[in-house]
Amino acid sequence: MIFCSLQSGSCGNAQFIQYKNTKILIDAGLNGKQTALRLAAIGVNIDDLDAIILTHEHIDHISGAGVISRRHHIPIYANEATHEASHNIIKDIGKENRRFFDGEFYIKDLFIKPFSIMHDAVDPVGFAIYGNKKISVITDTGIITDTMKEESRHSHLYYIEANHDPNMLEYGSYSRALKNRVKGEYGHLSNMDAGEFLIEASSNKLSHAVLGHLSYENNNEHLCYETVNELLNRAGLELDLSISHRDACGKLIDLDRI
Repeated sequence: MIFCSLQSGSCGNAQFIQYKNTKILIDAGLNGKQTALRLAAIGVNIDDLDAIILTHEHIDHISGAGVISRRHHIPIYANEATHEASHNIIKDIGKENRRFFDGEFYIKDLFIKPFSIMHDAVDPVGFAIYGNKKISVITDTGIITDTMKEESRHSHLYYIEANHDPNMLEYGSYSRALKNRVKGEYGHLSNMDAGEFLIEASSNKLSHAVLGHLSYENNNEHLCYETVNELLNRAGLELDLSISHRDACGKLIDLDRI
């Protein structure tokens, strides 16, 4: 089972997952050309994608979805509220490419369980994705709820948001209203939130964690990595920890080569 972040952050989000011959994107916030180039860099042809699955309707997660779907005949899966809220951006992709989920579903070899997250969108979700391993995607959420913990437990890999450093946010250029939004329960997780969650979620199955959706103004890769890694070290937790870059592919992780 393979995971690779093609990009993550306010300029665009797209995460690639493969199991056997099933290939999907979680979100499609890059344009079609950049998505194809990032996939080609890891040896994947964009025409071979089986689906795009949306977490929520914010433009940094859906801006490329409509064009990619139409051009490459790739279905877009989302819950009903997200499909409706995305319509002005995604536009007409045809009934055959507009797929709805309301609970767990399959895409070929992958079994996918959506679960609710806490963000200022109409019906945002994270995903627990099962092949021969389990990958959990938790991004764009202000807090970690008991439901998120339960649905994602015993994961082999977490793709988890580490959006901001609280001090950088507090003393940065954002307005007070925007600062309150980011750190509120419907906003984004901090570096420490991500680290503390990984410690709580650790199990004998967990081997990898990818930190995503880093803020350009309120975080940086070195600080994010060091903050989370220090928390993990203090807890005696050894993980393969990596960063999802804001403008490039992240690490290609093959969970079958652990």
